[in-house]
Amino acid sequence: MASGFENWQPYMYTPSLAAAIIFTIVFVGVTAYASFQFYKALRYPNIHPLDRKRTLIIIPFIVGGFCEIIGCIARAVSSQDDQARTPFIIQSVLLLVAPALFAATIYMILGRIIAMLNSAHQSLIPLRFLTKIFVFGDVLSFLMQGTGAGIMSAGSHDNISTGESIIIAGLFIQIAFFSVFIVVTGLFQYRVLREPSLEAQGTRYTPSKVHNWQLIMFTLFACSILILVRCIVRAVEYIEGWDGYIISNEVFLYTLDLLLMFLNMVLLCWQDICGYFVEVGPISRDQNAGQSLTADSDGYNEAKVGF
Repeated sequence: MASGFENWQPYMYTPSLAAAIIFTIVFVGVTAYASFQFYKALRYPNIHPLDRKRTLIIIPFIVGGFCEIIGCIARAVSSQDDQARTPFIIQSVLLLVAPALFAATIYMILGRIIAMLNSAHQSLIPLRFLTKIFVFGDVLSFLMQGTGAGIMSAGSHDNISTGESIIIAGLFIQIAFFSVFIVVTGLFQYRVLREPSLEAQGTRYTPSKVHNWQLIMFTLFACSILILVRCIVRAVEYIEGWDGYIISNEVFLYTLDLLLMFLNMVLLCWQDICGYFVEVGPISRDQNAGQSLTADSDGYNEAKVGF
């Protein structure tokens, strides 16, 4: 951050105990629910190995929830001693990097949905590269933000200057990748709705009208916007400096970071991604197999006619 090094202290205010407790409770609730959905999906009767593998992509999302919980607990501890270094470092690092874990799951969901809908040809980025590209950017931003926060926590002039530069770079990488992801997601949804594949048509309202690939795509788009807004706010916060307006007012952390990340978790839990994969996976495979059989049959009949 650009200024304020001479009088550096962990917080520019006394952290609110009430706010920390409230957000600890809500994150515990939504993380527990996401964990339950994951557990329930793994115990789904006769689950196919491929569907079991697909459910594993929710793990970074759940880990991100635990990061938010521990970060909020650390802020509660800081409210009792705002000069203590350890809880400050814990909350600084975990609350900063948690959205990158949410992003990892969001990126992987898109790739799985495209594959299940047999619509790889409608993706702007080839499917074999899609998840790899976005997860690479996510891991890079995660490492940079975590490293920067760790360096800044030392509190010296040089460390804060170096740490802030690394964090800002990490946030801009995250912003860039999310911006591209939003374009890719929106374009794919437009194309698949305009020219749906057999699998997309057959599972349009599967398992239900309020739980299907169309609403999952909407959810991915909404979650991406939430995380993008949060990253932009965080980037501005670090650019302003340690004595800047955003970092000096705790309300921004809760309204433009933690609240947005809570809504992000609620949206993904609403669509029960794990449940979707184990319920729709077999249907999608059956339709794909049926399409292949039909194509083979048509080819056979054409061969007979030609003969």
